[in-house]
Amino acid sequence: MREIKAKMKEKLTKKQRGITLIALVITIIVLLILAGVSISMLTGQNGLLTKATEAKEQSSNGELKESIALAVQSLLVKKSYDGEEINAENLREQLNADGLSGFEITGNKDLVVTFPNNKSYVVKTNGEVCENTIQSVLKQGDYINYNSDSLSGGENWRVFYKENGTVNIVSTNPTEIVQAANNGVTEESAEKAKEFEELLKAKRTEKVSVRVGKDPQLGEEIVTKELNYFSPELAQNYSLTITMDDIQKAVGISYTLGQSVSKEELKKNDVNNLFPVTGDCYLIGTYMGDLGANKNSLYMVFSNNSGLGACWLLASAFESGTKIRPIVQLKENLVIVDGDGSLEYPYTLKAI
Repeated sequence: MREIKAKMKEKLTKKQRGITLIALVITIIVLLILAGVSISMLTGQNGLLTKATEAKEQSSNGELKESIALAVQSLLVKKSYDGEEINAENLREQLNADGLSGFEITGNKDLVVTFPNNKSYVVKTNGEVCENTIQSVLKQGDYINYNSDSLSGGENWRVFYKENGTVNIVSTNPTEIVQAANNGVTEESAEKAKEFEELLKAKRTEKVSVRVGKDPQLGEEIVTKELNYFSPELAQNYSLTITMDDIQKAVGISYTLGQSVSKEELKKNDVNNLFPVTGDCYLIGTYMGDLGANKNSLYMVFSNNSGLGACWLLASAFESGTKIRPIVQLKENLVIVDGDGSLEYPYTLKAI
């Protein structure tokens, strides 16, 4: 009897030990899972520590911007008494007096204040303070010092429109007449017309070979030329000319075949004078209608007589061609180096 009890006790003890071991393993697994979840909650991309760090950084950046803004306001008050404009020297003195140090101030017009943590802010000539990103600083109509193989010079480019965090710039004036007929487009060829449309509006990062010419009335020859408006340092992509979609985004004017948009309506919407009307006719973009008998209206122009549409007054000067105004989409990680966005001092940009 005693032996039976002893064996039963031994079995029970082993069973309890087995249950205890399984429970321990399960507990360890649960703890590991909880630890993993906790670590993820703390250190993941959306973790508490990450969020806390971001919040601290945003708060610090906000404090820096506010400190600069207060210094600028102090200088503006002083300006009302002594007439002295805000410059690098008096801004540095004011920031030092306000307890800030270790920063660098660059720029000759708008001033760029850069701190050791590489955060920088732009103080505009009007006293506005912006975080130094093109999305924050640039506004429609600003002049940009943009260079490409096919066109250079800061006065040739302006901010056209901003969309979803991107900045698009456009050449100030038309740059070439791309010859439709010499790129395979004929009066009867709707398919070729579509190809020509795609050639003009396609987003690209490489050069494109086209047939171009100047004003035929001047007797200038049509030649094959490689156009390239892409700057790898500053651009994401480019297209050869303005489309109606671009015009809609820039000045809020929609155009359909047969519609007429008056000069007054264009000027009312075009507050930054992106499409200056000079003389009887001024090109603003490209018209992609059915070629048919009106093959010369492959371009979009403004005419004092007919509104927004094909400019018949100068049809002979645009024989089978379209003057292009290339559009460049800038990279998003660009900052301001110098300038104030005016024609005299276009903004110089660089990538970070």
